[in-house]
Amino acid sequence: MMQFFRSVPKELEEAAAIDHASRLTIFLKIMLPLSVPALTTLGLFTFIFAWNDFLWPLVSATKADMYTVTVGLASIQTNFAFSEGIGAVMASAVFASLPIVLLFLIFQRFIVAGVAMSAGK
Repeated sequence: MMQFFRSVPKELEEAAAIDHASRLTIFLKIMLPLSVPALTTLGLFTFIFAWNDFLWPLVSATKADMYTVTVGLASIQTNFAFSEGIGAVMASAVFASLPIVLLFLIFQRFIVAGVAMSAGK
């Protein structure tokens, strides 16, 4: 977000200040609408990192109904040496990845715009 706000031209803020806009008005009316793609990208990346978190839910979850998706997938797998139940694990992994894929497909244009705008000039 800092890189995105650094890439916004200062002339926009200066023009609004010349028009007697307060700092709050400049933020709410100019900067916030410009930052929608970057905020959407940040929100999606935060969701993906929380969705894929494994270690902390593994340590902190005390009951099986408290497991996250990744810990639940790991608990399905019984032993790495045997391959008899690997089909069920792979099918579960495909279904577990569907929400992330759907979110990406829905917000794809925001992600591309947010990454492109934060890359700089």
